[in-house]
Amino acid sequence: MRIEPFDYDAMPATAPTRWRDLGLHWHCYAWRGTGEDWNDEALRQDPASPLPPTQIRDWLAKPASMVRAVEHTPESAAEWLRGRWMPLTRDALYGDPEGFLTSDYRWALALYDLRSGADIYWTLWTKGPTIHALAVIGTSNACHRP
Repeated sequence: MRIEPFDYDAMPATAPTRWRDLGLHWHCYAWRGTGEDWNDEALRQDPASPLPPTQIRDWLAKPASMVRAVEHTPESAAEWLRGRWMPLTRDALYGDPEGFLTSDYRWALALYDLRSGADIYWTLWTKGPTIHALAVIGTSNACHRP
C-alpha cells in the first residue's frame, strides 16, 4: 500500500462542508479564572458549575448563562473566536515570540476545523496570572432559530 504525500499547507485552503451535512450551529463560550479554579477537577466536571469542563463536548451541558454567542456559520464562529482571542495574546504570560498564538495559519486551521465539524477549545494564561478558556462547540440540536 502506498500513502501519497499530504500537503499540510494547502489543507486549510480547502472548504469542507461537513458542517452543513451535520446541520451544525455553534455555541461560543468564554471563561476566565484562577489556577485554583482551573484545578478543581470535581467542580469542573459538575454540569451545573460555571467552571469550564475537562471534556470538550461537556461545554454543551454547562449553564446556558455561559454561552456568549450563537453562530450559524463556521466563518462567523471563527470571527467570534478571533475577536476574543487576539486581545488576550497581548498579555500572554509567556509572550508569543514565534507568532504561534496569532498566525494566519492558526486561523486558517481553526476555520478548517469548524467547517469539518470539529470543535475548538483553547486556553491561554495571561499576566495576573489568569487563565482564559474559549470554546466553539458545534451542535445540531434545534435550540435556536437561524
